[in-house]
Amino acid sequence: MTAAFDCYLSSIAAIAETIEAISPEIGPAFREQLMSLRSGLASNPTPGELEGSRAELYQILKRYCDQVRVQLHETELLAALDPLTGVANRRDLDRELAARIQRGHDFCLLFFDLNGFKEINDRLGHLYGDEVLKQLGARLSSQVRTEDYVCRWGGDEFVAILACDLAVARSRARQIVERLNGEYVISVPERESSVEITATAGLVQYSRGESAEQLFRRVDEAMYRQKHASLEG
Repeated sequence: MTAAFDCYLSSIAAIAETIEAISPEIGPAFREQLMSLRSGLASNPTPGELEGSRAELYQILKRYCDQVRVQLHETELLAALDPLTGVANRRDLDRELAARIQRGHDFCLLFFDLNGFKEINDRLGHLYGDEVLKQLGARLSSQVRTEDYVCRWGGDEFVAILACDLAVARSRARQIVERLNGEYVISVPERESSVEITATAGLVQYSRGESAEQLFRRVDEAMYRQKHASLEG
């Protein structure tokens, strides 16, 4: 009995040390709880005391696992977001496109970038450029429905997945671009400026059987056709 009890105490200490090592943020608090449980056990515990300690050990470990799951979920969310704009990032777009293609429902891809964005960075500085992208991400997010999806592709390029067919998407795309175009008032420390922003967009509907790469190639080409047409016009 004594050897088994000593093994039990050693196991609690080992669990406490392991938790602290693998979870530096929350581990120390749980290590303290486990070591408190360990030190509170009498040298010759009764069966009832042992059963109570096992129940408390279970609850401590359950709380630890719950917090780890929350941390993992938050980490996954952060890994899917663009840190500047708060919309989804390019890696998450790959996952979303694969899921929508697998479901087989109608959807359209809207791909656009900002006209003259480099000049904004060159003239006003990258802090202003970053603020433009933040505001644009917020405007774009406010224009889509729950079943749609918004992503920053990279730089000044953004993507929206519209859960509808092409006929509906054309109308919605015009509304979205109109909402994104216009004046952006940018404030950074000790300075405020306003800039006029316009966006060029390409729009295509997913065709059954094509890959995500083929779909994106088509929408990329559609966007650049629109950009060239507007320059020529």
